[in-house]
Amino acid sequence: MHDKDLMVPPSAHTRACEVLASLGYEDVSPGVARSPTYHATSLQRQHVAIDLHRSIVQPLRSRVDVDALWRRAIPARERTDGSLRLEPVDEATLHFIHIARHELMVPAIGYVDAPRLLDALPGADPAPV
Repeated sequence: MHDKDLMVPPSAHTRACEVLASLGYEDVSPGVARSPTYHATSLQRQHVAIDLHRSIVQPLRSRVDVDALWRRAIPARERTDGSLRLEPVDEATLHFIHIARHELMVPAIGYVDAPRLLDALPGADPAPV
């Protein structure tokens, strides 16, 4: 993996890009990624790369209700700054969508994370995913 993926609500994407630019990150996205219908913007500062996601895939190419994901988001227990994370079923579902979207050709960590995400489900029941 060579970048960090962050997902923000679509309505916060422009502001998040501005904040990262103020921290020295430069938009290195291809032209198409500057469209609000594209799923992510790529930013880089020195050797640190961030993909700032509005969605996991282009909004018009999926039926993922991103607003609903954010309504169900929960406080990130590992953070103290008010950050949210997806609730466990959504987090696992998007993880598997990501693997499938890349035709199973993802770094090994994607396969290591899969059982961990399934174990974190309520009752460890994978049926909702």
